[in-house]
Amino acid sequence: MSATADYAAFAPRPLPMARARGLPFAPQRDRNQYADIVWWILVYFWFLIFEGALRKWTFASAANLFLVIRDPIALIIYAKALTQRVFPFNPGMLLIGLLACVGLTIGVFQIMDDQMNPLVVAYGWRCYFLQLPMIFIIPRVLTFPDLQKLGRWILILAIPMTVLMSFQFWLPQGHWLNASAIEGRYQISAGVGRIRPPGTFSFITGPSSYYPWVIAFLFAAMTWRKAYPGWLRVAAAVSAVLVLPISGSRSMMVSYLLVLLLAATGLHRSEQIRRQMIFLLLVAVVAIPVFSVTPLFKAGVEVFQERWEAAAAAEDTEGRSAVVGMSRRTYGDLTGFIDAMPDTPPIGLGIGVGTNVGATLMQNRATFQLAEAEWPRTVQEMGPVMGTAMILMRISLTVYLFVTAWRSFRQDDNTLAWLLFAACGPIMLYGGTGQPTNLGFMVFGAGLCLAAARNPTPVFQANQDQPWL
Repeated sequence: MSATADYAAFAPRPLPMARARGLPFAPQRDRNQYADIVWWILVYFWFLIFEGALRKWTFASAANLFLVIRDPIALIIYAKALTQRVFPFNPGMLLIGLLACVGLTIGVFQIMDDQMNPLVVAYGWRCYFLQLPMIFIIPRVLTFPDLQKLGRWILILAIPMTVLMSFQFWLPQGHWLNASAIEGRYQISAGVGRIRPPGTFSFITGPSSYYPWVIAFLFAAMTWRKAYPGWLRVAAAVSAVLVLPISGSRSMMVSYLLVLLLAATGLHRSEQIRRQMIFLLLVAVVAIPVFSVTPLFKAGVEVFQERWEAAAAAEDTEGRSAVVGMSRRTYGDLTGFIDAMPDTPPIGLGIGVGTNVGATLMQNRATFQLAEAEWPRTVQEMGPVMGTAMILMRISLTVYLFVTAWRSFRQDDNTLAWLLFAACGPIMLYGGTGQPTNLGFMVFGAGLCLAAARNPTPVFQANQDQPWL
């Protein structure tokens, strides 16, 4: 079979003319038209990956400053988007703007009536609203080459990230590599003297959100002919397999399964997806037996099993499937806001009170003053009416991501958009916005998902090797 014919078998179908006016697809443009905005988006990405390292190891004395280091970057992006007339004024943005104004009004009343600390309210407001416009700006300026470049770095970074997490897992809790971003605190324990390694992030929530991106781009890279070299795909796949047991994170495992589940929905549709599944299966079949004889992997599996047993005991599901325990916890997180309503004042207990930063400002220590789950905390902070409105907004955004990604996958075989939804959808639905890393992955992941849906057709030439650096 010729190279041209082989490429044609893998290329997505052409964009139907009738759908060119739809939201999922970006207009054709010069790649450098919004190069300055794209540059700042990349700066946002790099700070998302390394702000934890700066807080823990480089600027520990100014760790609190780096909590909001991406806020001025987002504001710069907004200003440039406005001046270049690409700032979105779509229904989603109008809804966010309306709720942001109502939330600000509630915050002012809380400061005046309840003597709330203005800094606490300001921090809580920025957690809920300040970075949300990024979701709609990213897809308006990123092209397919930009996505390819980001994917390349996501795969590359997975390799040293896994090495770093392996060292963190093996080293004692007090080692400087296992420092916490919060003074006087330690990383989350995984049992038997081990921690849940955070990599360059502040806590394990970072790797739990990052590695699903790796899996999504691994699948997509096999649909982009010669986008990345084979060694990079293999190394990233091996890293993703190795990091799971040493992470001690149930959330990471569930995210992996969700990405694989959504990939499996395309098995009957495309030979390219079947090849992806076979590739990753082969990597797992080869890597797991090789790693299983190493002390690191053995210890990781042991800690992971202990973590599941401890969680089952805490969730009162011993003797049942571990899935039952996680399902009950997720159900409780999603329905807990109903139980929180009767005891919550109409204007809430204070925007930002339930965050660690709010607790530190009010009590000089980081702790959960309200519910730990996102939806109950939102209701408690903002009141039953506004809290419910915020929950409905997040449900609406999640549904919008799902519909956009599914439409692109179904009509254009767009694997990346579909799998990025698997990686970012749960975070968008009920991920905690009070934690800066979670917020960053929610916003940036949703933006990448929409950008992938708007750029369904690779720009590769059929008979040319493509540079990957």
